[in-house]
Amino acid sequence: MSNDVRNRALAGWPMKGNRWWVVVFAGAIAVPFAFQRWRAAQQDVVAGPPEKALPIEVLRETLDFGTVGVQSRFPWCIRVRNRSAMDVVVEDVYTSCRCTIVDKRSFTIPAGQIYDLNLIIDLRVRTGKDDSAARDFATDASFRIKDESRPARWELRGRVIVPFVVQPSQVRYDDRSELAPAFPSQILRVSLLRPIESLSVECTAEGFRAALRPVPDSRDYQIELRSNDAVPPGDLSGDIIIRGRYKDGRSIEPYHVPISGRIVCDVQTNPSHIVLPAAALGTFAEETISLRSLTGRRFAIVRWEAAGAGLTIQKDANGSNAFVLRQEYHAEREQQTKAVFIVRDDAGKEKTATVRIQYFGIKTN
Repeated sequence: MSNDVRNRALAGWPMKGNRWWVVVFAGAIAVPFAFQRWRAAQQDVVAGPPEKALPIEVLRETLDFGTVGVQSRFPWCIRVRNRSAMDVVVEDVYTSCRCTIVDKRSFTIPAGQIYDLNLIIDLRVRTGKDDSAARDFATDASFRIKDESRPARWELRGRVIVPFVVQPSQVRYDDRSELAPAFPSQILRVSLLRPIESLSVECTAEGFRAALRPVPDSRDYQIELRSNDAVPPGDLSGDIIIRGRYKDGRSIEPYHVPISGRIVCDVQTNPSHIVLPAAALGTFAEETISLRSLTGRRFAIVRWEAAGAGLTIQKDANGSNAFVLRQEYHAEREQQTKAVFIVRDDAGKEKTATVRIQYFGIKTN
């Protein structure tokens, strides 16, 4: 090769090399972009079309109840609008907090109309950030809509002013005989968190009274709950209601402390409720029950009877007040029967004691 040819070849080599590196550099940029576009296209195929909009919405202004005083039965209404051209059936409404009661869990909203859903909220429950005298409250409300694969969910929020804390927050009595003496007194403590001018209490439970007095050497108060000697039989129902005023004259929202319990017949069955396991039709199950006086008094069993198909009652030879209940699985699905005992107390009065029985019959081939 002549020097002239060789020199021309060497002189052209860098130019050819530069063109080659340009191609490599352009490819290095283009390939990742092409891969990203391919991957995005694949994701679009996998994801499918975007989810369709839900047919209902909750008006935004009803999702924040603002700032209110703590209370156990705060009423609030959220407004649900049907924004579709067809009626919408709401099959269920549930909340993320057991502190919220919904007045109606299933309903229909006509096309283009608004439905007012009423709530009762126990604001004593701590669901958010808490700085003692004031706390944030939040709970989710979810709507299960007919023919929709996913629920509609919104968050209800607010801020709760807490003037005091009551311990215990409710009064629960065990079942008590109608022949027993008065309920033991209960003491509740009211711990103030804000400056308060005055407090007062009343009791709405029949046969009970409440008294408020300051705790010595403290800003706190205590409430003494007492019962009269004669409390009517049945379920106890009522509240201790605390009212008051702040130092600036504003009223405190009434605060309810629920009272619960039962006054029952002195003679009770043990157990009072039997749940039998599921079994095939035509089979039998047995349970032994006994009767006793809650106050230890003497009583006589006058007679007994079975109410419901397939139930028989036999006196147990091993106990004077014990009985064997034999239940035949007489019908399909869930069924209920009961054993009824008539007893006479030491004052000669006849009373009724009952055992409820539940069973689930299964049809077999």
